[in-house]
Amino acid sequence: MKTTAQKISAQFDDDGSRFGATNDDGETEFELACEAAGGRRTDAHDSNGRRWQFADDSVITICGPAWDLGYADCYCWQGVGHSEKCSAR
Repeated sequence: MKTTAQKISAQFDDDGSRFGATNDDGETEFELACEAAGGRRTDAHDSNGRRWQFADDSVITICGPAWDLGYADCYCWQGVGHSEKCSAR
């Protein structure tokens, strides 16, 4: 069974560069989908990263102009270079 993050990713063809249209408030279709799915947004303190965490503990991490499935305890992407010694909290 797919996680909430995987379902949202599939809605955007699993393409981390797709965010969809932006509304008048500057919100993208992608972030509105995260919010509608009950996601809780957390912004990184030292970068332009943000993370959406869902009730099933799945995560989507956005950094700059891209996103990917992520981790609950850091701002790394599952598809790129995360290690268990990650200190990017």
